[in-house]
Amino acid sequence: MSASLLASVGAGGSAAPARVLVIVGLLIAVVVVLGIVVLAMRRRLFGGEPGGPAAAGWLEEMRRLRDRGEMSEEEFRRVRERLAGRLTGRASAGPGSGGTRPGTRGPGAPPGY
Repeated sequence: MSASLLASVGAGGSAAPARVLVIVGLLIAVVVVLGIVVLAMRRRLFGGEPGGPAAAGWLEEMRRLRDRGEMSEEEFRRVRERLAGRLTGRASAGPGSGGTRPGTRGPGAPPGY
């Protein structure tokens, strides 16, 4: 089988390798462009820094929900505490606050516990 493939390439099939190179080049270009798009979307969604504009915008949206009455003061307080915990690298303590799960040992626990 490889002999017939080599014979077809050697018998004037020089366009086939060039065509393959063009296709591979296009595929590499598409992958690079998609990577750039994903990187830009991640930066836009998650912000560049933990305390950056994304976090401030999210908290502002929560304030608007509270002011319109779509969120209670208690819910807003919990959201604000969770955000502050994420920004400082600490989990907020308290029931239902998104800290450690019941039965786990906490942030210092070895993996698997």
